[in-house]
Amino acid sequence: MGDFTEETYSGTAAKRFTEGSDSDEADVLTLVLEDGTELHFTFLEVTKLSGAEDVSEGDIVEITSGPYEFSSAFHPIFSIEVK
Repeated sequence: MGDFTEETYSGTAAKRFTEGSDSDEADVLTLVLEDGTELHFTFLEVTKLSGAEDVSEGDIVEITSGPYEFSSAFHPIFSIEVK
């Protein structure tokens, strides 16, 4: 195992949706970075939200995330701040 590193991403919340089956659903956010790259993030039960009561499409946000140990295209959100 390597060292844990936090990653920070800033961009526009483009889409929010639910992924998975009834017993294993995840709340997912698509973030568009300044260069147009789209990344997908999963909200956790422990995700800390600041700057607003919720995240909506079009919001400018900063996400603190980290590497995901399983094979997944969705990065976990540790904290998210709506600017």
